[in-house]
Amino acid sequence: WKQVTPELAQELMAFWQETLDIDDFSTDENVFDMGANSLLLPQLQQYINARFKQKVTLVELFQYPSVATLAAFISGKTQA
Repeated sequence: WKQVTPELAQELMAFWQETLDIDDFSTDENVFDMGANSLLLPQLQQYINARFKQKVTLVELFQYPSVATLAAFISGKTQA
């Protein structure tokens, strides 16, 4: 994995905290275990595309189900 900036992980965490209306969970936790579902993924996809100027597919969002793994994936796309 590429170097992940704390800001990237914090922004993804903030997205899920607001969307799921929860205050605290680990960046290593599976967001689907925290209440996320497939109907929320298009919102996350649009957020990532707009905020980070990165195109991610819904399949990729399923492949990286934690904040930590998704942040590392996005960082890898950005730095590649």
